[in-house]
This record gives sequence, structure tokens and C-alpha cells, in this order.
Amino acid sequence: MKVYVVFGTSGEYSDRNTWKIAAYFDEELAKQHVLLAEERARVIYSLLNAHFKLANTEGRALTPEECKKSEELSRSNPFDPEDQDWLDRNSYYYENVEIFNELYLK
Repeated sequence: MKVYVVFGTSGEYSDRNTWKIAAYFDEELAKQHVLLAEERARVIYSLLNAHFKLANTEGRALTPEECKKSEELSRSNPFDPEDQDWLDRNSYYYENVEIFNELYLK
């Protein structure tokens, strides 16, 4: 029997961060979770970019309140409640893992 584990990831190379989000017995559910998390991450990233671009256009840094709002917005992905990185757009994938009822030795 297999279980399908959904992961979130952000960053590159040595700054890469990966975390577990959920596990499913049904592969289709894992695929659906990945697609929904990706779509929400795209929306969040677009909104954050617009937010930062506005401040940059005005020639100023974000205020502490705007930074807090940006962080809260990024944490609004219901498909990734432990969202690890709000400055990068996260990506998602799943892997299967075999489940055993006894010690597995190869």
C-alpha cells in the first residue's frame, strides 16, 4: 500500500526549504491538493508583488503595518497552513511512500 505525501518548497540551492503538508491514500487527492495549493500561491504572489511594487513606485519602504499585512496575506493559503516563506512563491509536489506492516529490509 502507498501513501502520497504533499510537499511545499521555496527558495533555491542552499536557501531551498521543503516541508510536509499532507498525506493521502488516494493519489488523485494528492494531485488535487498540489494544483489547488499552486493556484492559491500564484494569487498570493501576484497580490504581494503588486503591494511591493506600489511602495517601490512611491519610492518608499513598506511600513511595519504593510509588512504585517503582507505576511498575513501570504499565510492565507488554506492548502498550505504552515506556509514557510512569504517572500518567494512556493511550489508544490507530491511523492509516494510505500507503507509496510513489518520491518522493511531489502
